Amino acid sequence: MNCPFDVGGQMTCGLTARSSGPLARIRPPRLLTAAVRQPTVSLWRMKRRSVILATGLVLLCGSATIWFGNDVALSLESSAPSRSSGTVAKGRLENGKRLPASGPNFRSYSRLGALLGRTAVHSAVRAAVLEAYGELASSRPELRFVYGETGWPSGGRFRPHRTHQNGLCVDFMVPVRRGVGSPAELPTPVWLKFGYGIEFDQHGRYRDLSIDFQAILAHLEALERAAGRHGLAIQRVIFAPEFHRFLAATSEGQTLLRRLPFSSGDVWVRHDEHYHVEFRLATAQQAARFDRPKRMSAIRAPEGRPLSADTLCRLRPALETSA
Repeated sequence: MNCPFDVGGQMTCGLTARSSGPLARIRPPRLLTAAVRQPTVSLWRMKRRSVILATGLVLLCGSATIWFGNDVALSLESSAPSRSSGTVAKGRLENGKRLPASGPNFRSYSRLGALLGRTAVHSAVRAAVLEAYGELASSRPELRFVYGETGWPSGGRFRPHRTHQNGLCVDFMVPVRRGVGSPAELPTPVWLKFGYGIEFDQHGRYRDLSIDFQAILAHLEALERAAGRHGLAIQRVIFAPEFHRFLAATSEGQTLLRRLPFSSGDVWVRHDEHYHVEFRLATAQQAARFDRPKRMSAIRAPEGRPLSADTLCRLRPALETSA
């Protein structure tokens, strides 16, 4: 039998390269099929590696942006002083300043929140907050602090908060101790609403954490001193009323409770995982108090005649004292 060639180890007798008809439907050898499939498999693997590499780069860039973005934005912000208008519940802020995302003894509740601009305050408030943290880093270096939300750089409505609109409000997450008493930071993951979803019991405990009330007192005292040095005063402190007794456990705490205006009434949300501090611009209030040209010009002598300029100058100190 005449067999001109052998393909794939099988004898194909009587076949030529020009075979046609039913013989043309013979399957190609397996070796040739594998050779055709090999480039396709390699191309698919290359595409998969490219997708994985691109995803990794996107995640890396996104993480770097979240981690360092607020610090970059802080370095690029205007040096113009801030200006608050209106009230904490209905106000605006010009040239708001971002708080740094972290420091030697403090950090933000969320680097993403800081990047989005949710930790901006009046320039004087930022100076007071950072100065208080600096004082505590020297006097109580073992303590750790976390601050919460403050407001937008331009102020205005700040959901879900009802205040925080003019740059003069700061939420401070409570300092805590873990287990036997070692200082710790309040956890602020997204699934706990960045710390705002934590609920302490009536004794100030949450799992293995307990509120460090003495650290709160130390922080508020340092904050009060720093505020005074920057033309500010603490206007109100909102903290869960059931925890006031723990603050008053020492004579220093009792004095602070009498000196600072703690809110004792009900608020729309329980402030147990953070204490809300509102400031007022003391210098601006004094300026508004002493600068009363219209009222002084309206003062008249008993005869109905306007007082002279010399008389008004002599009366001004008495009027300012009695205001």
